[in-house]
Amino acid sequence: MTCCHCDAADGVFSEKIARRDRARYQKRGPNATTRWLIQAVRNERISGARLLDVGSGIGAISHELLTSVAAQATLVDESRAYQAVAKDLAAERETMDRCTFVHGDFVQVQHRLPEVDLVTLDRVVCCYPEYEPLLGAVAHTEAIWCGLAYPRYRWHVRALVFVLNLGFRLRRSDFRVFVHPEPPMLAVLEAAGFVCKSEGGTFVWKIRLMERVRGRRGSRVRIPAEGPQTTTC
Repeated sequence: MTCCHCDAADGVFSEKIARRDRARYQKRGPNATTRWLIQAVRNERISGARLLDVGSGIGAISHELLTSVAAQATLVDESRAYQAVAKDLAAERETMDRCTFVHGDFVQVQHRLPEVDLVTLDRVVCCYPEYEPLLGAVAHTEAIWCGLAYPRYRWHVRALVFVLNLGFRLRRSDFRVFVHPEPPMLAVLEAAGFVCKSEGGTFVWKIRLMERVRGRRGSRVRIPAEGPQTTTC
């Protein structure tokens, strides 16, 4: 599926960027927000989960969680270059048979995706001009868990985003970055029964793991796990 959003993402998240991110991941492992999300999920001792990685990039979350937490992973991304690298890494790790790769805008393709237990959106909400359709699509899944990282709604972050978007405009790119206020974003998920289980973050990013406590379906099997310190909401 193609759309203007996907075309813009293809232009920004190019083959060069994908190769750079792959080299960094292979040398240093996941970045800070990805690492926190992975550890927060592992803290919950989930096993056999069906993972949906929205805006999957090179697939770092899926590659890491398929070692213990996830039985299957669906990786959705708007960048063909990122999907190509994610497939290469899955082949190297011999997990191709447990991965499904979908190119496109999650909001547009979510109706044809398999049922899932866990959804991750690592630095994805900031790529959408409107957060309601994106998080609403997450709310309509069968997921019990949702992990997301998004920019803090602070003046210094908004100033940084303004500069980034100015750069995109000067390069004649249609891609933009957005900083959405936190309360209405969380309200979309809370209306679907999600509550905050743990939270953390960096100077720029806020990170949350949420659990659906109302209207959830299915069950989960717990296994021993270790993880970093987190703050309970």
